[in-house]
Amino acid sequence: MITLSHFEKGKIIMINKRVKLIEMIAPQTLSAGTTYNGVADASGIGIDVQDYDECMIVVSVGTVPSNGTIDVTIRESDSNTAVASESSAVTDAIFVQVDADSDQNNYVGQIDLRYRKRYIFVKAVVANQSIPVSVNAYAIGNSFPVDNADTFEV
Repeated sequence: MITLSHFEKGKIIMINKRVKLIEMIAPQTLSAGTTYNGVADASGIGIDVQDYDECMIVVSVGTVPSNGTIDVTIRESDSNTAVASESSAVTDAIFVQVDADSDQNNYVGQIDLRYRKRYIFVKAVVANQSIPVSVNAYAIGNSFPVDNADTFEV
């Protein structure tokens, strides 16, 4: 069992020597439009995956209004920016479009990071309505030192 006492936006929590929990989009209601890791400015907000082997991404979506939709994809870049000229979509890293018929659910994807660029981003495109969402990544690597008082291992 793992207990986390707090979780700050963008903070990396060491779950054990191999797994890190990374908050990509803090729980919030996203307005209609495009965001990268929850913000409109796509610079300096990437997740550095240089020392990771794979990553499981969990998208949690709340209630979607009747004419609203959200599309979530994963982008990658060699620099810490998600702007279109400096990043590209990760092939096949596309979550199903969520609407009122498929809301209040969790969606999970996995990426082999060994062949990816250094930074990854979550691109969320919300249409017509504001939608509550959060995105977390569980990055798995070799062995990392654990110095976080919020975790334990038994």
